[in-house]
Amino acid sequence: MSFGSVSENFSRSKLDLNQRLINHPAGTYFLRMEGNSMETYGIFDNDILIVDRALEAANHKIIIGELNTELIIREFIVQDNLTYLKSSTEQIQITDKDSFSLWGVVTYTIRSFINR
Repeated sequence: MSFGSVSENFSRSKLDLNQRLINHPAGTYFLRMEGNSMETYGIFDNDILIVDRALEAANHKIIIGELNTELIIREFIVQDNLTYLKSSTEQIQITDKDSFSLWGVVTYTIRSFINR
């Protein structure tokens, strides 16, 4: 069995991750994930999240938000005119009694396999 050289498959042009991963540079920030509440979504402790503030929350998108003064990452769900925030371990319904503001939509995650 023979495997070709890895370098044979790579382009000679530079790979610019900013160009490939960030659509709205002025509205994009990075955030480090803490905890395991989103593991079923493929987001793990210590992952770096790329968050775009220019995007609107949409059904089933992963968002960063502030709910009653707590910064959270959750799946945004709208069903039967009700809004929910769902993680691997819980689902919260946002009501009129809650204070909620959107901080952005998670567009990508970056994970290190060296420090696992």
